[in-house]
Amino acid sequence: MKKSSSASKNEMIDIKQVENLDDVFLIGSQEEIYRLKIHKYKEIKHYIKGEVLGRGKFGVVREFIDKKTLKRYAGKIIRTNILKRNSHLRHQINKELAITYHFNHPNVLRVYDLYATSKKIYMFMEFCYGELAEFLKVYKCLPKSQCKDYFVQLIEGLSYLHSHGIIHRDIKPENILVTPYDIIKLADFGVCQEISIFKLDDMVFGSDGTPLYHPPELFHPKIIHYSGTKIDIWAAGVILYQMLTGELPFFNRTNTTERDIDEILTENVQYPLSLKQDVLLIDLFNGIFEKDFRHRMSIMAIKNHPWMQIDYNRQRDEPFVKLPTDNLTIDCYRGLTVLTRIYNKYYPPPSEEKLVNFRQFQDSLKILPLMRSSRYIQDPRKINLMAANV
Repeated sequence: MKKSSSASKNEMIDIKQVENLDDVFLIGSQEEIYRLKIHKYKEIKHYIKGEVLGRGKFGVVREFIDKKTLKRYAGKIIRTNILKRNSHLRHQINKELAITYHFNHPNVLRVYDLYATSKKIYMFMEFCYGELAEFLKVYKCLPKSQCKDYFVQLIEGLSYLHSHGIIHRDIKPENILVTPYDIIKLADFGVCQEISIFKLDDMVFGSDGTPLYHPPELFHPKIIHYSGTKIDIWAAGVILYQMLTGELPFFNRTNTTERDIDEILTENVQYPLSLKQDVLLIDLFNGIFEKDFRHRMSIMAIKNHPWMQIDYNRQRDEPFVKLPTDNLTIDCYRGLTVLTRIYNKYYPPPSEEKLVNFRQFQDSLKILPLMRSSRYIQDPRKINLMAANV
């Protein structure tokens, strides 16, 4: 490949002076591109630290570029002093690690690499450029073909989790991430609950999660055990309704009131005219929004429903909407790095390859109590609940 005439092979180029990304790519070898980036951004392990993508209750999320492959990751950075003080957060992080690192499905967010120092924990995850909540904030509702596509992926992700004995329990737009390739990823497993895949039922207890997406049984004063899978199914139906209409089927306020609770316990969903015209869709909603969870549709029934077999992609007149780049209002959409844009142009999506051994990470970390389930840890005898010197 021909080298750029404006710079010699060993010369360090100021990124601010680069206007044409093709010129950057033509500098020569990948090693030169690495040197171009390293002099400006700090390295963590073999990753180049990039811009802040967002901030959450656990810490900061940054963009990271793998120097070896130029693949792009989102790195969640958690301060260990927070985990030392808060056992609840430790438990949530541990559950999230057990799922996102060991499970492998296109619609479940994955952690590819883990790294720990005495002060920080780094979780290198699949890169997603936004939450479904941001799509709804910008557009209010989405094209029908896009809603169908996202809902099918949501059901596939839930089906995978349920088949492995995991109930998410907090399905909401903020916990559904979207990749640049319109693949949705279920995230945030801090309140998930594990059930035995060998039991005849999937009963759970407690009302963790977000009330706006809770089914009626979680508000009933006399019901203390619920079907875990049916909780997730109801929330998935609320997501589909919200994507199609821009509204919630029952609650249209951020806080639930006694009137709201009475409505969800006694009244049926009132569908707008735009939805009533689709008979199959209304039939699907009626099955999902069945108030008696014993008769609510199952995942398999939803997959086999006639509405799920319609190919709206062939019928659609408008493409999938994307988050705008000219009116960015949150940290998640700050300008990306030169290497990131090069990667997006010349390199394929991340592979499924894992980068480190989970047990090695845990042995070096000695902070998070591992889950006891042998389904996650091959040798439960090596579990280190909590290091006394932390």
